[in-house]
Amino acid sequence: MTPHPSSPGDTPAADAEAGSMLPFLVVMVLALLACAAFLVEFGGTLHAQQRANDLAAQAARTGGQQVTISPPGATAGAQILTVDPYAARAAAQAYLTSAGVSGTVTVADAEITVTVADTYRSPIVGSIAGPMQVSGTATARLVRTVAGTEYPTE
Repeated sequence: MTPHPSSPGDTPAADAEAGSMLPFLVVMVLALLACAAFLVEFGGTLHAQQRANDLAAQAARTGGQQVTISPPGATAGAQILTVDPYAARAAAQAYLTSAGVSGTVTVADAEITVTVADTYRSPIVGSIAGPMQVSGTATARLVRTVAGTEYPTE
């Protein structure tokens, strides 16, 4: 006497479907790994961009601290503040050099503009596509205030 199939796994149709979840599982795991890789890449690129902007802002502030006061003995209300362009450019460049990035510094009137160029080496795509260039720009403006009122700097 032959045994009667009592469970769905004992039928020939169920045997044909055995292991059908494996391809689905492989595809889903690969999709999740691709999403994780994308998040790592996007997060790293965003961080590198923020760092470039931050370094540009700090270098501009450093350059903005290089001011000259004229006339030297005048009272507080009569002093005229100007940015020393050579000292401001040198201070901002020194800050960028100490941070390990390259950049350009422009001094015009009472504004210092710094543009930073940096390289981001991606841990995943970087081995295929190579390093990515990121940049950041910031401007610092010399403002003179006395008791909350802004006065001309020149």
